[in-house]
Amino acid sequence: MEIPESVQSILSRLMTTPSLVLARQLEQLLADHGYRKMVFGRINQKASIEAASEGEYLDSTV
Repeated sequence: MEIPESVQSILSRLMTTPSLVLARQLEQLLADHGYRKMVFGRINQKASIEAASEGEYLDSTV
């Protein structure tokens, strides 16, 4: 599957200048091209759970 130029453009901009606005634009473009949004949510959810558990561990050792 070839990556559309619009997706490549936003991805390149994100790599040089990370921003939430661009990330959301990329997410929408990917969804518009048939990628399921569930993928993004599950990765973010896992990262949030891991970060929260690390925070709880750090708080309990202080």
